Amino acid sequence: GKFTKAVYGTNSMLDAMFRTLTEQGEMYSLATKEAFQQGHEPGTLDFFREVKAMGENPTDAMIEVANKAGERAVFATPMGDLGRNFSACADASKIGRFVGPFQQTPTNILKETFRNSPFAPLVEGWRADVGKGGAARDKAVAEMAVGTALWTSAVLLASQGKITGYGD
Repeated sequence: GKFTKAVYGTNSMLDAMFRTLTEQGEMYSLATKEAFQQGHEPGTLDFFREVKAMGENPTDAMIEVANKAGERAVFATPMGDLGRNFSACADASKIGRFVGPFQQTPTNILKETFRNSPFAPLVEGWRADVGKGGAARDKAVAEMAVGTALWTSAVLLASQGKITGYGD
């Protein structure tokens, strides 16, 4: 009991910390973009004051975007149709009820792994971001490209015996 509570409490604290850091970063990123679009000169005191003011008093739209970024950072995004269907099937079995509380995070980790790979088009959120166009599309394509490059590098190094996974 005590050990489980300690682990759960630590995990909750770390989730809150990383979520807050991500949300604040996203909020100030949006504020910076808005200040620039309003014509404030980057690097000036006026620019920094405007970014600070918008970051401390965000719009509802900024809060919504930041909350979504925070959810994604800690693998807490709601499951899509496929995940919910799988969860319902698992819940119907005896073992599924035991692992039930642990389905959302692993599902989201797998989704993020796919999102940052050549399999990104299979992820509904990735397709939605590409469909939005603009910065959302650019970010989605960049995540796929960087993730694919990292995975390709890891496979190449492993095939050459330069990384083994055995701590050598």
